Amino acid sequence: MDANATCVVDSLLRRNIIDIQKPLLLEECTDYGIAKIAVAIEKCHMLCSRKIWHKLETTASRLVKDLRDHRSEFSPTGFFWKRALSVFLAYRALAFMETKQWKHVIESADLAFAVGGPEEFVSVAEQCTAAMDQSHMFSILDVSKSPSNINQQIKKPELEIKHPIMKIDAAHLPKHLLEQPNIPVIVYGMQQGWKASQQWSDIPRMVQRFGSRFVPLELGVWPDLVEDMMELGEFFLKYFSVSIMEQENEQRSGNDQIVKRQHVAYLAQHNLFEQIPSLYDDISVPTVCTEQGRALKEASVWWGSKGTVTPIHYDSFPNLLAQVVGYKYVRLYAPSETPYLYPGTSDGSADKILQDSLAIDANYRHNISTVGDPRNADLARFPKLQHACYEEHLLSPGETLYIPASHWHFLTSQSPSMSVNFWWHSTK
Repeated sequence: MDANATCVVDSLLRRNIIDIQKPLLLEECTDYGIAKIAVAIEKCHMLCSRKIWHKLETTASRLVKDLRDHRSEFSPTGFFWKRALSVFLAYRALAFMETKQWKHVIESADLAFAVGGPEEFVSVAEQCTAAMDQSHMFSILDVSKSPSNINQQIKKPELEIKHPIMKIDAAHLPKHLLEQPNIPVIVYGMQQGWKASQQWSDIPRMVQRFGSRFVPLELGVWPDLVEDMMELGEFFLKYFSVSIMEQENEQRSGNDQIVKRQHVAYLAQHNLFEQIPSLYDDISVPTVCTEQGRALKEASVWWGSKGTVTPIHYDSFPNLLAQVVGYKYVRLYAPSETPYLYPGTSDGSADKILQDSLAIDANYRHNISTVGDPRNADLARFPKLQHACYEEHLLSPGETLYIPASHWHFLTSQSPSMSVNFWWHSTK
């Protein structure tokens, strides 16, 4: 990494993050009576001033771990926890920068952004990534074994679809949204011209572009999930490519229903477009999201291995879910089916694992069904579920699903899968 890039990163960490966030954090320490954090800040400042980089790295790393392990203790103090974690991660990144451990600088910056730190951390990670030689970071052998076109290698799963969703061409979607906004549809032709259609299915290319960036992943099979930060390169090579090979082996043995828990990982509930802005170059926001009194609220990516599950829930905004790579099974329930879906209530009666897995605030638990996965539901516990009417579809590459606001939906990946969704709201 050249001297100019190092200077830019140094300035971002010191002037744009530490010099701005540290005084605010010290004020909050006084306001909340948290003296131990104030002492820790001053210790990091002293080690930084004296350029004792190894000691600063170990001290800041310990403080980061302590904050992450005891997050619940800081819940009444609002933004304080995020600010404290951001400051200590900035000190840790600075120590790693001075000892030229660029991979750990990126890791610190990406973690800080993932927990809600200042957007300058994105610039830190982008600067390091652009200036680094990433060719040595992942085994050439591992990358060479990865598929260069996943969509050509994945065999379409054989699923019986009993209640299909209506299908239309992209040209007819604007009229549909005006005349039948409460009717879900499968849309063809909406992803024409997307670079993602080719580039995202090329695993070696994805590792080369984004392999050094760290992201939060849900690991395991729902509802038994744990969250961890992982390099995207490791994610693609350890989970995506393994999932491809597993599917091939399962199809040969005729046992394609088995999904190994250790090979399931999901990048979800995280705005990757903000963390890696260049991803926007691979897609185009559908025009229907920004016309006729509509404005884009948020766009998100959903990347995962085979076996990921999103339990039954609904969103308050209309949604377009574009399937770019692989196959995903979706099941939709109209709002009229709510009495049969056992929704949680705002008083907290929803199943906790559902709240955690969807990262829903306690005040909004009513949009999560306590059933979770309707395919394996306990009908003794949820007898009304069998009376719920639904529509279903196996989303294939190039297809886009329109989900009206307040429509309950359940999703599970039937292969390695990459999706993009677009929520919009009304400006009228």
